[in-house]
Amino acid sequence: MHAKLTFLYSTLLMLSILKIISVNIRRSFETKIDGIIRDYGDCEIICLQECGYIKQHVISNLENNTDFKIYFSQGELHTKGVVTLVKKDIECTNHYFNSNILKGRL
Repeated sequence: MHAKLTFLYSTLLMLSILKIISVNIRRSFETKIDGIIRDYGDCEIICLQECGYIKQHVISNLENNTDFKIYFSQGELHTKGVVTLVKKDIECTNHYFNSNILKGRL
């Protein structure tokens, strides 16, 4: 019985593995996002740093034309902004994630 439970537990762990990537894009979010989605679109979570300011139409376009939800902070003063892309079928319960512009770092 113990061996069957161990096998079942191991199988469930393998099924729950998420692909996550973190990339420092050093601004130019608008020009780089298509390549990032193309190269890393098989990941469930894509974390992007130093994105710079992101225009609202770019955010809307991304949410409407990809299978990712976008969570972002535009940053303030000397911070450069971060973006977290999460596949739409992944449930996010973290209270830091919301669709509004956040101040500072996440």
